[in-house]
Amino acid sequence: LGPRVRPSRRRAAVASSSATGELRGLVQMARLKNVPMGAALVAFGAYGARHAPPRPPTMVASQLVLGVATTTIVTTGSMLINDYHDWRGGVDT
Repeated sequence: LGPRVRPSRRRAAVASSSATGELRGLVQMARLKNVPMGAALVAFGAYGARHAPPRPPTMVASQLVLGVATTTIVTTGSMLINDYHDWRGGVDT
């Protein structure tokens, strides 16, 4: 066996920029500007439930964080799924 040949830096740079471009595109498709509205709705719901039986503050905080995280995942996921199916159907092209 001969000496190991290192991959060229150019190939690594192209792969890196391609991955960065894909990630940038996914972030744009997720429409993260819509996430604060969903998070605000979770916060308003938590405020509306303030008369519920008392719970420890750590439990309330963890439930609020879980609600915001779930809302973020559902919101961004639905945006990505919608854009994918629009693209496949040729709606937004």
